[in-house]
Amino acid sequence: MLRLLGAVSALLVLALVVPAVVAVRLNRTRVERAERDVRAIADALRREGRVPGVDGVEVLVGPGAEPQVRQAAWRSRTGHPLEGRTAGLPLTPDPWGNQYIALASADSLLLVSAGPNGVIDSSFITGVSDVRGDDVALRRVSR
Repeated sequence: MLRLLGAVSALLVLALVVPAVVAVRLNRTRVERAERDVRAIADALRREGRVPGVDGVEVLVGPGAEPQVRQAAWRSRTGHPLEGRTAGLPLTPDPWGNQYIALASADSLLLVSAGPNGVIDSSFITGVSDVRGDDVALRRVSR
């Protein structure tokens, strides 16, 4: 009887621990993919020499679902497609199915994935290095 109780306890512990470990590893893999994607998109935009077609400050969006935002300023401008501006790099949604969003000006670029929570927490202000929450982002300034 004691052996049975020990075996059941061991199975119960495994049933609780294994899914948590798998979830952590899956999330880490998704974050790593988003980091690679953000760097690749930013590099492709840089290879163009500047962010093509940007006049003033523009919001550029990739394919995928529209993420939620903390600052209304992210929605204050019409999003223009990232496609056609990334030197032929094929664009896909971020690992959580949302759009990659770029805030681009003549001299800076903020490229953001809303991350696991699907909400852009980062600041809309150009030239400010203020990446917040679980966003996966890259800011580049060229002067």
